[in-house]
Amino acid sequence: ELYQEAMGKGGVGAIFSLARCYAYGRGVEKSEARAAELYQEAMDKGNVGAIRNLGVCYYYGRGVEQSEARAAELYQEAMDKGSVRAIRMLGVFYEHGRGVEQSEARAAELYQEAMDKGNVGAIRNLGVCYYYGRGVEQSEARAAELYHEAMDKGDVGAIRNLGLCYELGRGVEQSEARAAELYHEAMDKGSVDAMNNLGLCYEHGIGVKKSEARAAELYQEAMGKGGVGAIFSLARCYAYGRGVEKSEARAAE
Repeated sequence: ELYQEAMGKGGVGAIFSLARCYAYGRGVEKSEARAAELYQEAMDKGNVGAIRNLGVCYYYGRGVEQSEARAAELYQEAMDKGSVRAIRMLGVFYEHGRGVEQSEARAAELYQEAMDKGNVGAIRNLGVCYYYGRGVEQSEARAAELYHEAMDKGDVGAIRNLGLCYELGRGVEQSEARAAELYHEAMDKGSVDAMNNLGLCYEHGIGVKKSEARAAELYQEAMGKGGVGAIFSLARCYAYGRGVEKSEARAAE
């Protein structure tokens, strides 16, 4: 109600905040279409965050017809007006060729720029670039350094990625025990992918005492939280009777 009142008095920030309310159904009935309208209105009045969020609407087709090209244009506009988050988002677009011509080199440049301006997620993204050699000379050691830096700054995905480095000995001295610790830490902070990784550790005894039952529990939990990889892992458990009663029918499901 207060956002609505402030909006009526010309408050641009209130328009943006009200749009978020509609986007997430906070205090009002959720309406992605109304949210998009309000982001457009706030954007027309100069709110940079609204430009970026409207880009998100176009990317996912929330309240507007989906258009990755339009999303990329809006991220570019938001970036040009100072949005650091938009720099990272545009980097993702260039990395994967979404709405723009793919350019891993340009993606890496954008991640570096966003990182230099304080975006923590961009540190992890740049780490991925170095890990796979996307747009930069491949360096697993540099990737591990960047994952560690992002982890220290609170990025959960980086904790899981660093776990992979330790598990496989890429860019760091191999330590399966350290890998399992990192997967556990990332899982505790909400990473579903790390939950699946930890399940694999328990299934095969990687850095932890082997426990197929514990592995199956983790796969089940990760699957319940939307983890696609965990579905295949749990299916394998049922197919071979690992930690659960063997059931080829359940595996096929």
